[in-house]
Amino acid sequence: MQSLAKWIGLLTTTGAWQAAIAAVGFASGVAVVRFLDVEQYALYTIANSLLGAMIVLGDSGISSGVMSQGGAVWQDREKLGSVIRTALRLCRLFALAAAVLAIPVGIYLLTKHGSPVSVSLAIAAVLAPSFVLAVRNNVLQAPLRLNQDLRPLQQIQLGSNVARLFLLGGVLSFAPYAVAALVAAAASMALANSFLTRRAEVHSNLLAPPDPSVQNAIMQIVWRTLPGSTYYAMLGQVTIWLLFIFGDSNSIAQLGALGRLAMVTSVASAVTVTLLVPRFARLPNERRLLLHRFLLMGIGMLVVCLLGVGFAAAFPAQILWILGSNYGDLKMELILVALTAAITLLGGLCVKLSFSRGIVPNPLGLIPYSIATYAIFITINDVSTLRGVLLMSLGTSSCQLVYNAVYLCMHAGRPRHH
Repeated sequence: MQSLAKWIGLLTTTGAWQAAIAAVGFASGVAVVRFLDVEQYALYTIANSLLGAMIVLGDSGISSGVMSQGGAVWQDREKLGSVIRTALRLCRLFALAAAVLAIPVGIYLLTKHGSPVSVSLAIAAVLAPSFVLAVRNNVLQAPLRLNQDLRPLQQIQLGSNVARLFLLGGVLSFAPYAVAALVAAAASMALANSFLTRRAEVHSNLLAPPDPSVQNAIMQIVWRTLPGSTYYAMLGQVTIWLLFIFGDSNSIAQLGALGRLAMVTSVASAVTVTLLVPRFARLPNERRLLLHRFLLMGIGMLVVCLLGVGFAAAFPAQILWILGSNYGDLKMELILVALTAAITLLGGLCVKLSFSRGIVPNPLGLIPYSIATYAIFITINDVSTLRGVLLMSLGTSSCQLVYNAVYLCMHAGRPRHH
């Protein structure tokens, strides 16, 4: 009973903080939707999709390697510091490679969609530091999460989101352009990076020398993750790319706007990353225990997902009112987005828990399976429409959830790579 009461208290406290963080982040997303016209919001959506792909490439499993290696030495400040320093050095190398690959593609896509070359270059100039900061922030959060130093972490996240909201309100009032919104986001990430660095030093010596053995262990995870990361960087935003090719600016803007509503799931996702994943990473390597904890976490997340989908189905008109009159007729699309967000959240839980134990699916099995599911659902849906693209996304996300859950159950308890 004491253990249950402790968990309820942790979940309540962490959830309350994450709800506040998500509420401010949601307000920022709505502000961008309402300040930008459809054309500018379409550019903003494309830029954010590109940023997401760059973050996946820039990380390539490094942050998962940090959780796996840090979970074994989290009580030793020097060794944990060595893990963080090693990871940050790897991040710089991967970030450079990702920028070289992704930035030219982004400029081409933005320009092809109607953005002037000067605007495309300006957006690319903002995206480059944004994604470097995002990848670095992911690594710097690891010492706080592993030591469950959650309050300072959540204060930093909340402060960063509040700063972004005020910056957006001030900047977009005078310059309602996509690049201005991206600048505000980059500035808030830089602020978070500064505070995260200071707090990470409490639990880890960031001046500790990098450890070649830790680098080898992280790279084992990276090499297994990299093919999948590259694949998901290209297809992880497939809904945007399909609408970019077959749809129009209005469909892209609608998808981006509905994505703002899906940010509500960030509360559950953040609780997963902040509270559940670090504790799962620290568990002894006992198969029965790991499967038991995975089952409990999965059931809890499923209940949260069902409540969210039920709410979206019960009040679609009221929810869409938040986005404004341009998006009021997307009731069925809203429900599809809610379902997809729920499935993605459950799939993300499986992936994060797996990676925290150094369990990475073999890309030789994962990638063909994923390509096959995409091929099937693209074939049976009209991907020139927003609804067709969302149905495709729901189907492929469901297949990914099944694959990741089964893989974790099959490999739980196997030795970590050292």
